[in-house]
Amino acid sequence: MKQAPTDPLQDLTVVVPVYGEAEVFRKHAQVQKDLWNAAAQVIWVATPSCDRAHDLARELAAGRSGQYLETSPGLYAAWNLGVSRARKTWIYFNTVGDICDPHILREALVLAGDSSADLVFSPPKLTPANLKHLRRWPIFREAGALHRKANQPIPSSWLADFQLRHHDSCVLGSLAGAVFRATFLQPRPFPENFRSAGDVAWVYTHAAKMKAVFFPKPVAGFRVHDSSRGSPDPRDLGRLLRLLEQTVCPGNRVAAQRRRSYLARRRLLNLRRGSRPRPFWFLSPPMLGLRLRRDLAFRRMRSFFREKISNFPASGTAPGS
Repeated sequence: MKQAPTDPLQDLTVVVPVYGEAEVFRKHAQVQKDLWNAAAQVIWVATPSCDRAHDLARELAAGRSGQYLETSPGLYAAWNLGVSRARKTWIYFNTVGDICDPHILREALVLAGDSSADLVFSPPKLTPANLKHLRRWPIFREAGALHRKANQPIPSSWLADFQLRHHDSCVLGSLAGAVFRATFLQPRPFPENFRSAGDVAWVYTHAAKMKAVFFPKPVAGFRVHDSSRGSPDPRDLGRLLRLLEQTVCPGNRVAAQRRRSYLARRRLLNLRRGSRPRPFWFLSPPMLGLRLRRDLAFRRMRSFFREKISNFPASGTAPGS
């Protein structure tokens, strides 16, 4: 029987996506050198840019006997390429500017192994720079519920419903605070056609099938940047709900009807509210009626999905799952 490494990082592949921001990347490299030196495998996946950040990634890979790969623009494309070359049991995404604490990462890896998890996720570290942006994230808004389930496998039905309740906000938080089992992630790449919602689409597709564990200590920080400030495209929600539908009840007419009913009422409410709603718009009788009809449609859709999810068998690849 193969003996586990003494240092959990010796069974870890670190994937570092690089696209521009050469100065930020240079500082990131200085701070994360201990992590990269300790990890068994480091893969830099770079997109060529005018500031030559990819040249620095190539130099780092050569100096540490790591791998350097190039890809077209797109974070999820970079992640997927790096994941496809991973050779270790665990995979970690060390995104530029999201500083990882190697000591906390080690604890997360031990928990992942002890719990036979497919995924261990943690909240990002809060700072004055990101507090305003992150406090709206589901991983903080429902911290109490998550902490009650901490350090043990979360029922996949609960996780799938958790994501459904939070629409197009990723319930895993930042994936810079997560570790993935390679045998689970490699055959399940991130969708690359959902703009900035590829992580959410991945959760909708796989939450009902994976063994996930919440780790309450922040593995990494989160740097707020331009792509994380924007509002999600409202068109993505319908596509995300279809992913869940295709996973747990493909071809079910009732599911499709309830999904369409909810989305139609949601669109009507947003149209009547407008892009610049008046103060207290939600208290007017017509808008109150629209909100009630939207919420009723969501509850009916959620109730149907919850029943289907609860009967859906988990099929993670972790030992014993």
